[in-house]
Amino acid sequence: MYTWPPFRAASCGHVSKDERFSVSWLDFVVEQWILVAILVALVVAFLVLESRKGGTTVSHHEATRLLNSGQAILVDLRDNKEFKAGHIVDAINIPYASLASKVDDLEKHKAKQIIVVDKMGQHAGSAGKILRDKGFQVVRMQGGMMEWTQQNLPVVKA
Repeated sequence: MYTWPPFRAASCGHVSKDERFSVSWLDFVVEQWILVAILVALVVAFLVLESRKGGTTVSHHEATRLLNSGQAILVDLRDNKEFKAGHIVDAINIPYASLASKVDDLEKHKAKQIIVVDKMGQHAGSAGKILRDKGFQVVRMQGGMMEWTQQNLPVVKA
């Protein structure tokens, strides 16, 4: 059974620094392997659920192909200032904070696939869920605008 060193030495009235910090992580993992296994399983389950909730991702090349063929539109979730600093051609700017109230603006595009993009992908997953719940076909662009600009792909400044 695992015993925390300060409690063992507490009966003597003195707990040295060495005793307090002598517990190695390996000892803990070996002695509490069931707890560690449960923790690992929970982390893996959380990551899988979060990635599914975010929806399917498309690469920059696939997004460009979909946009050029007219099969999709691009919704940029960044705020207006970031959008004006540089965005993908023909992107529709709907800031993430106001997406729920502006979903109706996208009704005319319901037949097309919607590609959502933000700065680094932090809001694209939850925005995709909002749009999917309203009946849209949604994918998110992998890496967001940060990766788009790092690849030296074209942007338009408004």
